[in-house]
Amino acid sequence: MKEKNIIEDLKRVASLSRLGFDEKNLSILIEKARSMLGYIEQLNELDTEGIEPTSHAVQIEARLREDSVESFEEHDKIIEIAPEKSGHFVQVPKVIDAE
Repeated sequence: MKEKNIIEDLKRVASLSRLGFDEKNLSILIEKARSMLGYIEQLNELDTEGIEPTSHAVQIEARLREDSVESFEEHDKIIEIAPEKSGHFVQVPKVIDAE
C-alpha cells in the first residue's frame, strides 16, 4: 500500500470516527499501520495451498454437560428468596415478544 493511501485512509477513518489526532499521534498511527500492513504482506507470502481453513489456531471443543433432569430438594427456599413469585414458581420478566 502506498504511503499516501495510508495517510489518507487513516485521516478518513479518523474523520468518520469523529476522532481528532495531532501530527505526533498521526505519525504514531501511520507507523503502526505500516507495521500491520507489513505483517499482512508477510502472511500473504505463505503457501497455504492444501491447508483447511479454521476459525481457531488450536482445536477447541465445547465443554457442555449432558442436559439431564435432576431433583432439587430445596425448592421452597428458592421460592422464598425470589424477588417475585407466582404460587410455587419464580416469576421473571417477559423476554420474548410473541407477536
